[in-house]
Amino acid sequence: MELKDYQKETLNTLRRFLAAARVEGPGTAYEAIVAEPEMAKRLKGFAGSYKALNGLDETPYVCLRLPTGGGKTLLAAESIRLAARSYLRRPYPLVLWMVPSDAIKTQTLEALKDRTHAYRRRLDENFGGHVRVF
Repeated sequence: MELKDYQKETLNTLRRFLAAARVEGPGTAYEAIVAEPEMAKRLKGFAGSYKALNGLDETPYVCLRLPTGGGKTLLAAESIRLAARSYLRRPYPLVLWMVPSDAIKTQTLEALKDRTHAYRRRLDENFGGHVRVF
């Protein structure tokens, strides 16, 4: 499954954020990226100041805004690879995938367990088939 240009741009921005967060800290990395002129234009005022999770100040915490049908689950699967390489620097990360409803949980779990589904194939490609879904 080929990524669309806006999906590639989103993942590239996330990659840059995670790489900078590893060195500078997430707050500094976030502020630098949202201050870029092109990024500020794309965000149209949606980006506020960085807010860390309580007690996890050095843990990167961001939200990717995508349109309905924009491939959020596919980008989530790709984000695991980015986080593993750009921030964690681990070949096989442990991931807790959180969703807002039972329906989405069921749908996502079925897709990730199905080795023929595009999301699972993407994970298997990114991690050499060393993927376990529980």
